[in-house]
Amino acid sequence: MSVGRSTLLVAGCAALSRILGFVRDMLTAGLFGAGPVADALLLALRIPNALRRVLGEGGLNAGFVPIHARLALAGTQAAGRFGSASLASVGTAVLALAALVHALAPWIVLALGGHGGDPSLPDLAMGYLRAAMPFLVGATLASLAGAWLNAERRYAAAALAPLAVNVWLIAVLWILYARGGDPVANGLVFAASWSLAGLVQLACLIPAMRRLPLAWPHWRDVAAPEQRSLLMRAGPAMAASGAAQLIVLAATAAASQTPGAIAWLYYAERLVQMPLGFVSAAAGIVILPEIAARLGAGDSFAAHAAQNRALEAMLALALPSAAALAALAQPIVSVLFGRGAFGAADVTETAAMLAGLAPGLAAACVGKVLAQSAFAAEDVRAPLVAAALGIAVTLVLGFAAGPGGSLALGLSVSAGLAAQALVLAAFLYRDGRWRPDIRLGLRCGGMAVASAVMAAAVASGAVAAEPWLDPAAGTVTRATALVSLCLLGIGVYGILATVLRAIDWREVSRAMQRG
Repeated sequence: MSVGRSTLLVAGCAALSRILGFVRDMLTAGLFGAGPVADALLLALRIPNALRRVLGEGGLNAGFVPIHARLALAGTQAAGRFGSASLASVGTAVLALAALVHALAPWIVLALGGHGGDPSLPDLAMGYLRAAMPFLVGATLASLAGAWLNAERRYAAAALAPLAVNVWLIAVLWILYARGGDPVANGLVFAASWSLAGLVQLACLIPAMRRLPLAWPHWRDVAAPEQRSLLMRAGPAMAASGAAQLIVLAATAAASQTPGAIAWLYYAERLVQMPLGFVSAAAGIVILPEIAARLGAGDSFAAHAAQNRALEAMLALALPSAAALAALAQPIVSVLFGRGAFGAADVTETAAMLAGLAPGLAAACVGKVLAQSAFAAEDVRAPLVAAALGIAVTLVLGFAAGPGGSLALGLSVSAGLAAQALVLAAFLYRDGRWRPDIRLGLRCGGMAVASAVMAAAVASGAVAAEPWLDPAAGTVTRATALVSLCLLGIGVYGILATVLRAIDWREVSRAMQRG
């Protein structure tokens, strides 16, 4: 498969997974609202949620793919022994980590903000976290198996497996929503359902794994230098690859100053994750192996060109998405989540949080793509330093925002993402691992202009469509009005981006047809 077709496959599966994720979040918001139970549940699920994104969107790829690519040059047998031994060693390590998290659950909850809001929050969140943590084992093994499949250029199974996770969780929520009952007990059932979701994801990969050169791992393979290298790189690589998730975790601690703010941040961030998920999946699953192959062949010019073209493609989606989320924050949150236990005040605060988060979308995409050059060169230092700085910026600005500052808290996340991307770009430029070209600058400038005009158009359209967006207008009318505004934005952006030559549709078509 060509890079274009592989990226389209991964992005398409990510898009469907995000849509199912929105259905899941709509049911969650209607069932739990934004009260103490929702704060405790969503705080606890931050860890498996962040873990799934970090692992599934490139964390294990960053440690596994370059080593596998090097061993594959020695033959299929060497790569097969490495992959099989990796499943054994990583599985053992993650079992120990899950046990550690279970034991340290009270302190983890406090570190993530479980000290604020309702007095019952710490105990509830601790119970929910312990119920959900077995997800760690199944999801990690599934992600490592997916990394092996991706290294063999078999993208389909790894891209489709997350869909099964969302289908399972939606089914559980639907039953709970229809049954009603005690919210605390429902929260425990939903948290426990995450544990089974990891096994569901792993089971979906087993048929594809049968085509891999699996071998029963010998102790010498598990103790080989490549395994030590994988384990030493996996942790920092996951931290660096999941910088955006760790920055949001830092903001969660700041959000605990205000009752309900943990839930507001969760739902706003889920909206930003829709476009970011496409970039994260494509960057870690498709772009990383391609850059690693070019660097392995000693062609740094081709690696730089591939990275610049990837930045163009990702920013063509990220810039208009960020502008639209900021301009339509209120109607988007109202239509998607404004029902059941999720009241009007929750809609207003979540929309303010979303408006603050939106500017960070482009920075998160840039950081995600730029990190692939460092990972391809088996270097995690630069991405790790950049991630640490982004977290520090978010913590300082987030706590400075104080209680009730939803917009300011969202902006603190955007500032942290921008700091992470800038530091990473500076490292890569200094080390000669990235060289932006004139075409990248010109096209990104055109995308920015087209996005700004589009945002003004949809904001004006939202004012004109206010009677149809009012909660009294009914769900179908409101959804139709919102979709119409989105189509207006797509049309305006597409026309302007074409006129300004920010996007060459013939080039896009050729990329999709190659291979």
